[in-house]
Amino acid sequence: MRTEVMEQPIDGGELDLEGFAAIIVGEEHKELLEALGAQLSSSLMLADQLRDSFTTYRDWVVANRGLSSDGMCREVALGSRDLDTFRADMLCYRSQLEQINKIPDVQWVLKGRGAAGQGGCGGAGK
Repeated sequence: MRTEVMEQPIDGGELDLEGFAAIIVGEEHKELLEALGAQLSSSLMLADQLRDSFTTYRDWVVANRGLSSDGMCREVALGSRDLDTFRADMLCYRSQLEQINKIPDVQWVLKGRGAAGQGGCGGAGK
């Protein structure tokens, strides 16, 4: 394979045009394009999987951004939130936090081990 042609700097002066032409018109050109297409397709599929695996977590963060345990305690004290709802919400948020903390680091994901499982709560982000 004549990949060394592609490794030469463009402004390096001489360029092996015969080698470049051999890549373009040779049989290797089709194989190289197919390999490149397969790798690009695989990379895009992985990017889609990673994006999809974090959508749930992003939605939780957006839905829960304005919440605080102090604010929820005040709502219970004022009577605008009952204790059962408070308890259920706190269990839900705790579950979400535990799942978020299980998100693997990027090196673990890139080694092909996948992302953490996803779950949720029935009334998250009320």
